[in-house]
Amino acid sequence: MVPSQQSFGYEQEESTPMPVMWYMVPAGQVQQMPCPVQVQRLSFAAGASATTPSCMPQGWWQPPRQMPGPQGLPLLPVQAAQHVQPMLLPQSAQMACPASDVPLEGQCTWSYTGTVPEQCCDHPRASAGSVAEVSTAPSEASPRFQEADNLPTSMKMSASTARRLRRKRAAERKARADAADLTKELHPHPDGKEELAQLRGHVWELSQDKKGCRLVQKALETAGRETVAIAAELSGHIVEAIKHPEANYVVQKAITQLSVAGSGFIVEEILGSAVAVAKNRMGCRIFCRLLEFCSTNPKVGYLVDELLHVADVAELCCHSFAHHVIQSILEHGEERHKHVAAQTLIADVVRFAQHKNTSYLIEKVMTLGTCSEQDQVAMVCALEFKCLLFLAKTQYGRHVAKTMLQDPRWYAVWGAKNFERLIFPFRAGLESDRFGSLFLKDMAESLREP
Repeated sequence: MVPSQQSFGYEQEESTPMPVMWYMVPAGQVQQMPCPVQVQRLSFAAGASATTPSCMPQGWWQPPRQMPGPQGLPLLPVQAAQHVQPMLLPQSAQMACPASDVPLEGQCTWSYTGTVPEQCCDHPRASAGSVAEVSTAPSEASPRFQEADNLPTSMKMSASTARRLRRKRAAERKARADAADLTKELHPHPDGKEELAQLRGHVWELSQDKKGCRLVQKALETAGRETVAIAAELSGHIVEAIKHPEANYVVQKAITQLSVAGSGFIVEEILGSAVAVAKNRMGCRIFCRLLEFCSTNPKVGYLVDELLHVADVAELCCHSFAHHVIQSILEHGEERHKHVAAQTLIADVVRFAQHKNTSYLIEKVMTLGTCSEQDQVAMVCALEFKCLLFLAKTQYGRHVAKTMLQDPRWYAVWGAKNFERLIFPFRAGLESDRFGSLFLKDMAESLREP
């Protein structure tokens, strides 16, 4: 670095993630700087330790004890009367004195001398050399700076975290605005009669809209006696609404709000399309709502008969969406329908126990109160201990093995002793297996439970 030239550099400031730019002004040219800038006063005698003024944060500026001279030569000690004079430009300066506007002529001394003037320009007592620091960090009064102070220390340096927070807050503001608009549109008057009158004749159109379907759902909840009239406008569009990404929620809400007899028109339109509805992403939800709220309706029984007799039940049990319908049948269906589903699973229980969808259905069969005692005992007899050891080493079968070995009826049927004595000879093989070790861990936790 040539002494007659200015030097520039960047320092990482301790209190903020933004860099601090500093530059050295050549000697004798401080008075020639093109603009006046108010600076803070900081001075100390040579050989004394630097003191940080109260107005400056700790660690804002620490002068070096020794600066290298030109070509790496050490500097001569400065006079005791000479003082170090850093010049801190405030945020209001906005880089009013860019480095490019400072002349390069003159000679720069390699010691900090003189006293700090009140202005960097046109001051009679300007020093022979000075150092100015310009902080590019955000002002402490800015909202962005205050927002960063409220974050944990580990998050202040992460720009991606700030972007995620902004996106999250924008989504929350949008959700609040949508909720306010929905409430305003639905309840502009205390009695609500005018709003219901506006819905008449437009229920199907609104049900196909993302925002409109919410209005119709809310109207079905609050309409009271008008609920039947609102739901009746969906007549003739049920099959289409079931496959619609928005309208299917309106059909589900209608099933939950209508009486068992009032939802009969929905079942009538689904008859003949039971298999397609059960295998549909949205249609399986409609089927489950009918079994939950209208299982006593004979028409729902006819719908389940069509499903179990037309389609392959084993395929339905393994299907990504239809297996939810089979689960609802095991929980809310008629006994004859439960028996058909249970017998299908018992016929090939080892294969079904290894499938991610049907393994949960086998556990449902063994739940008390779900299926008949006869079907549950048949399931226990279908799984010997060797089969359970094999299933314990599979990803999904280990859950079925755990359910069976937790049931005291399994020990009664096979005349086995308790689990610990039964599994002891095979523990080493299970512990060496990935899923076998998880099976032992789950069984140990279940045995500790009261």
